[in-house]
Amino acid sequence: MANTNPVRVADVFVDELDLGQLVFEGVVPAETGRPAYHPADRLKIYIYGYLNRIRSSRRLEREAQRNVS
Repeated sequence: MANTNPVRVADVFVDELDLGQLVFEGVVPAETGRPAYHPADRLKIYIYGYLNRIRSSRRLEREAQRNVS
């Protein structure tokens, strides 16, 4: 993605948040079980979907795979 893409703003914004203080679960990984996705990553994907008017979680998954690869 280009440096001028609005997603870059969301990325910096979420990175600056203290998600632990905002009571997001999963900031500190559990000792057992498979590790969950970090809340910052999930929030970034949610904001990306909001900016691009993507409501479907399945479509959001496809977009994430397409744009990450």
